[in-house]
Amino acid sequence: MPKVPATLTGLPTYAVSLEHRTDRWELLASHMADLELPAPVRWLGVNGPAVATDQDLASYRRNAPCGRATLAGCWGSNVSFTRLMEYVQEQGHEWALLLEDDAFFHPHVHARYAAFAERVPEDAEIVMLGGCHQLPPMPVDPDSLVLRGMRMTCCTGYLVSRQVVPKLLAANTPRRKPFDVMWWPVHLEGHTYAPNPQLIVQRTSHSDIGGRVVTRTFRQYGRYVERPDEQGLIDWGGVRVHVPSTTVVG
Repeated sequence: MPKVPATLTGLPTYAVSLEHRTDRWELLASHMADLELPAPVRWLGVNGPAVATDQDLASYRRNAPCGRATLAGCWGSNVSFTRLMEYVQEQGHEWALLLEDDAFFHPHVHARYAAFAERVPEDAEIVMLGGCHQLPPMPVDPDSLVLRGMRMTCCTGYLVSRQVVPKLLAANTPRRKPFDVMWWPVHLEGHTYAPNPQLIVQRTSHSDIGGRVVTRTFRQYGRYVERPDEQGLIDWGGVRVHVPSTTVVG
């Protein structure tokens, strides 16, 4: 089993982006270029509210009650990432970086990821660079720079290994809930790891799933643990960082 990549440089990188959300895509591409991260391949997502049928949604559920448009948007996200995962499997990548198009990286992502990668156990199959721990994670190293994720959601950016992709696809079959919820049994196998603090957060932006502006930044166990202050700054692992918003409503 391959150890996690020592660096994010040169990794096959893909970002799911709805065709009409050029605002989010352009911000992501520019942001990653500024940080000298791999140029992402734009994977056009499925616009659930525009294409989902009643049959598609008949057995699909979210964790919280919602209207049809939100349910369809969530279904579309599931289909989008499933198709991307199938493509990644076809390509045979040892590791690939998958993103949502509202991902925002830590300004010191290269140094912090390198320190994390040095400590990750060799049994790692998936690395959650950004996401929400729904169950308390287990510290792996004395400094708690590496956490074993037991159940994670809001997966904004993550590394998948060739070994884990078929497991994730199988866990999401049949398609019944958000893909990251369907992955929980895979996390419980004990091969999911996450940096502490996380290295990716989500921009505040208009969500095509919820049809509203969403602020997620940092969440833990389903609740916010860090919100921007009055200057729009967050304390991100000891560094004060401004996370810009996507202001265009799609």
